[in-house]
Amino acid sequence: MLKEYEFTVITSVQIPETEAKAALKKYEDMFTVDGGLVVEKDEWGVMRLAYPIKKQFKGRYVCYKLATTHTAIAAAEKLMRIDQCILRYLNIKLADSFDPSSIPADSVSSPQTAASSADSSAASSAASSADNAKALEEPTSEDSEQPVSAPDDNSAFGEEVTELYSSDNTDTHTDTPKDTPKE
Repeated sequence: MLKEYEFTVITSVQIPETEAKAALKKYEDMFTVDGGLVVEKDEWGVMRLAYPIKKQFKGRYVCYKLATTHTAIAAAEKLMRIDQCILRYLNIKLADSFDPSSIPADSVSSPQTAASSADSSAASSAASSADNAKALEEPTSEDSEQPVSAPDDNSAFGEEVTELYSSDNTDTHTDTPKDTPKE
């Protein structure tokens, strides 16, 4: 009986990306055995880890929404424990049963289709981030009309700090006043 799962995998960035994709493809094939289905594959990319895992500070994140059997999940987890490519994985069971009619036909994809859609979404996000960077570099007319200047008057806080450090009653080598006898 198919159950609905969310499966997140963190792969090592020290191995080539093609090798990591090949390892993930192996697990995708395991999920689709016995009528399993990869509903969605979301590649998050390389991100900094919250804490070091296996002496690594970054990892490639991939999140799957899938419908598969418990035995396929158990077999994949068993292999992921000993796989050097996999840093960490997290499996969450979303539902005890899976109804294929509840998922729209266009969102259900094979692993190849999901990978190509992830690549196209990554390309579009890279293009939009390039546009944002360009917009930040170009000054607008509002920015050029009003120059930024520091206030002319000194605040009371600034004067107190100046008085504190400009007083002549302290020795330059120690913070003890000069008029106190040294022992």
